[in-house]
Formats: sequence, structure tokens, C-alpha cells
Amino acid sequence: NSMTSAFTTEDLFTKNNERKEKMKRSTIKLTLFLLCLCLGSYITASTGDRHITKSELPMTAQNTIGKHFKDRNIVLVTKDNGFMDKSYEVVFNNGDIIEFDSNGQWKEIECPDSKMPEAIIPQKVREYLKKKFPRSLIRKMERHGLKYEVELDNGVEIKFDKNLNVKEIDH
Repeated sequence: NSMTSAFTTEDLFTKNNERKEKMKRSTIKLTLFLLCLCLGSYITASTGDRHITKSELPMTAQNTIGKHFKDRNIVLVTKDNGFMDKSYEVVFNNGDIIEFDSNGQWKEIECPDSKMPEAIIPQKVREYLKKKFPRSLIRKMERHGLKYEVELDNGVEIKFDKNLNVKEIDH
């Protein structure tokens, strides 16, 4: 009698379906794992710093260097292929550093041991600093859209709004 055997046909059918479902889940997990692994490898391979020449910079960046930093010698130019965007960094032999966005607009300028080129500083910012901090030099200047932030050699940080009015002073 078939009823006295250890497994019925229905049991075998159920077990077979459970095995198929388990294999399907395992296949999906493995596929997702491999997809994540490939995506991670792609992101890692396509990001990071790469040495380039000055002529590989966007024209706007080249023009900024030619106009404001022509008396300085470039020692390193890098392109950072970030995950969401790219940027460029130029290092000069005197320690000055300029960071440019993907379009070649400067985002940050550091002049740790030299004078920031006056012509690159917005006039209203220059006038304010000449009046309030006449003996101080700008060591770092950042631009966020139309807003500016400067760090002076005395440690004072000043933020300017889009109209170049002082928004915050941090001593």
C-alpha cells in the first residue's frame, strides 16, 4: 500500500517546490550580491585623483591661473573624478592651492605663505577688509555660489552673503 511509505506523493511534491523556492531565493541573493560588487568596483575605478596637465583643465580655470597666478609655478594638477561630480586642484611651488569645480570656476583658494591676488577678491570684500582688518592678509577664500568666506592670517573667519555684506565673523 502506497500510504504506508514514509513520504506520500504530495509530500514529495511539496518538498520539491520548497527546494525550488529556496534555490530561486539563493539565485536572487547571489545576483544582487554580484550586482553590488560590480557597481562598487565601477564606482571605485571611476573615482579618485588623477594627475593631468594644465592644458587639460577647463578653459575658465586656465584663464583664472593666467590672469591671477601667472607669477607662480605649477607643480601639480589633479582631476578628482568624484562619485557625483568632478573637480580640479592646482598646486603651486610656493604652497598656494586652487580648487576648481567641473566647469573651471574656482571654489577655494589657499595662500598659506603668500599674498592672495587682489584682483580675484571681490571689491566690496577688499574694501571691508582694508577698513576693518588693514594689517591682515587673506589666507583662504571659498566661494559658494554668490557667497564668500575668507580666513585671515590672524585666524578670523568672515562670511559674506550674496550681496557681499558681512553675515558672520568668527574670532
